[in-house]
Amino acid sequence: MPKSTTRRLVALLLVTSCCLVGCWDQDEITSLAPVAAIGLDVGSQPGLLRVTCQLTLPEAGGGGAGAGTTRSRLRVLTTESESLVQAFAILQSQTRRRHFFLHLEHVVFGAELARNGLGTALEALHGWSQIRGSTLVFVAEGTAEAVLHAHSGIGQNPANDVAHIIRSASSAPVARKTTLNDMINALAHPGSTSLTLPILGLRPLALSSGDDTPPSGVGQDGEQFMEVALKGTALFDRDRWVAELDIRETQTLAVLAGAAKQGMSTIPSPINAEGKIAPQYENIQVAYRIEEKDDGGLKVTTKIKLDVRLVEVHGGYDPSLSQFRPIEMAVEEDVTTRVAAFFAKLQSYGLDSVNIGQRIKQQKPKLWKSLQENWREVYPTIEFVVEPKAQVRTVGLMKMFRKLGR
Repeated sequence: MPKSTTRRLVALLLVTSCCLVGCWDQDEITSLAPVAAIGLDVGSQPGLLRVTCQLTLPEAGGGGAGAGTTRSRLRVLTTESESLVQAFAILQSQTRRRHFFLHLEHVVFGAELARNGLGTALEALHGWSQIRGSTLVFVAEGTAEAVLHAHSGIGQNPANDVAHIIRSASSAPVARKTTLNDMINALAHPGSTSLTLPILGLRPLALSSGDDTPPSGVGQDGEQFMEVALKGTALFDRDRWVAELDIRETQTLAVLAGAAKQGMSTIPSPINAEGKIAPQYENIQVAYRIEEKDDGGLKVTTKIKLDVRLVEVHGGYDPSLSQFRPIEMAVEEDVTTRVAAFFAKLQSYGLDSVNIGQRIKQQKPKLWKSLQENWREVYPTIEFVVEPKAQVRTVGLMKMFRKLGR
């Protein structure tokens, strides 16, 4: 190969190597300030928004077995501003590291802000490019700032406490997860669906024998540690918090909305009036049948099929003597009462939290077109009928314990 050609080839390779994409201009994770949670409250003056950011600042680990690893130290910053963008800019001026929102775990809205309306705050969050639509959203029983400052002393940081609660709640229908995208979809179609958000409350840390750190329930200078707990579900009329559901009603909402396949209850014993049984409901299947009545009204039949596992008995009820049908009838009565009362409560507020409007749209699109404009007036007039079908699958070791007791 001629020398001139070789020189050209080498020069071309050198020029090409300079154009290759590299990470020389990227920030290392240890140089960023990941935002784990954002809290939004009303400000101290009209027109102001109080914004709290919970930061987990990475730092190099110490020596020993954990050398080379990273750990996080918590920092919570709060400021007031006329807009979310301005608030983030002010908070950035208080932190040496650049804020990083892609690790955002959840957003908490304060109670007063939620009761006044979340539309403006939600629009601002939605417009922030780094905030993912899958971020979980909550409302606080009090202020969002207090929730983000809460620290049980057992978890790594308050954000972890909330994350642990959500993970544990996924195994039982005591909360219905809501994301920023869910909020946007609910508010974009207010005629057919209503927004619901889990409520976070605070309670003083009560240590048990399994909690070895901290050694007491207080921190520095006698500060009381606080724990975050789920307190139920907030019901919204458009973007305003107007009512709430307790934990038991939240279970019903999760099941009817298709967000849970199991539940539990405690009901009177079908044999012994002084006793009670605690069935666990499994494999719950819910279907809705929409019918037009002769008088022009609507009838919605909620068909619920479920399996029953009897896990607890008080008062001497013996399933081997009376078979399973009395248990099934008691469960069906319990389900009917709970669901009927739940729909009556929603109708009293005019809230379609189970998305009946969307189900009508799917099953009877022509009917929905005629109802869509006046849905808020039509919904409270719907006749709801509940048709449960329970089947006992197992009574566990109840029969064996009964025989041993004899």
